[in-house]
Amino acid sequence: MPFIPNHALRDTLAVLLLESGASLEFIQKRLGQKNFQTTVDFYTHVSKKIEIDAIDKYETHMETVLEKVRG
Repeated sequence: MPFIPNHALRDTLAVLLLESGASLEFIQKRLGQKNFQTTVDFYTHVSKKIEIDAIDKYETHMETVLEKVRG
């Protein structure tokens, strides 16, 4: 098995937790971070899944807004 640095494992865990819908507060505690901003700055990266989910939510929201405007 190849050597995998701890940071890579922590980063992967954080991204997978985010993709599964876990809150940043939960991820902070799970990683043992004392500072919330550290978790945000170092262990959260936008993955393709998170990006697609965000766009889907935005499109759904905008459809709802437009339906209300159209009456």
